Amino acid sequence: FILQKRFIEEDRRGRASGCTDAFVKADHPAQWIADQQEFIRQQIERASAQHCLPARVVIAGASEGAEIVPVLARRIPETTHAVLIGNGGMAPIDAYRLQLERRSVLDARAILKRIALEPADPDALDNLIGGRTWRYWAELTMLRPGNDLLGLTIPVWVAMGGEDQAVPVASALYLRDLFAAHDKSNLTLAIYPGADHALFANSHPNLVDWWLAFDRAMGR
Repeated sequence: FILQKRFIEEDRRGRASGCTDAFVKADHPAQWIADQQEFIRQQIERASAQHCLPARVVIAGASEGAEIVPVLARRIPETTHAVLIGNGGMAPIDAYRLQLERRSVLDARAILKRIALEPADPDALDNLIGGRTWRYWAELTMLRPGNDLLGLTIPVWVAMGGEDQAVPVASALYLRDLFAAHDKSNLTLAIYPGADHALFANSHPNLVDWWLAFDRAMGR
């Protein structure tokens, strides 16, 4: 199953084509988590009622979606595998800070300062930061995917491109080191040299290879 964010219209193709006010207001981690958790729980309960609960329940997320996979995997006990693509275990706000530094964004400090100051209306559409409400940023700072993943005993699969320009590959390396420091062996990490955020490298779709490898592992 794939569950999108709220208020995504059929004729929209990303933020470049514009976002409705309803979408922007609902676009924050707490809403994503609540919606995904409700949806997944409904599917599990329905399958259980029909006596056809699958042997594997894989919760997967790509890019921004991967930021909430660790939370969902911990909250939903039926989860058997956690999958993160185009993201790692670093706190999202720390990864964002690294991106600002890497891109030498001139107003990086001003952006981070705005995030730190709570406005009167956290959902105000006339006070967006990077196209997002203050609520989005406030909730993002609360996410600690590394800690959540560390608390899992199920297999954790992570894939990132070595030249990812959207999320620093340091996020995946952070997770690798975190698991090693705690003697955890349930992490399978793949970093594709030269690959971008979608795992493409020299026009080769590494994501396809990665999913095939994951699928084979599931069949063992």
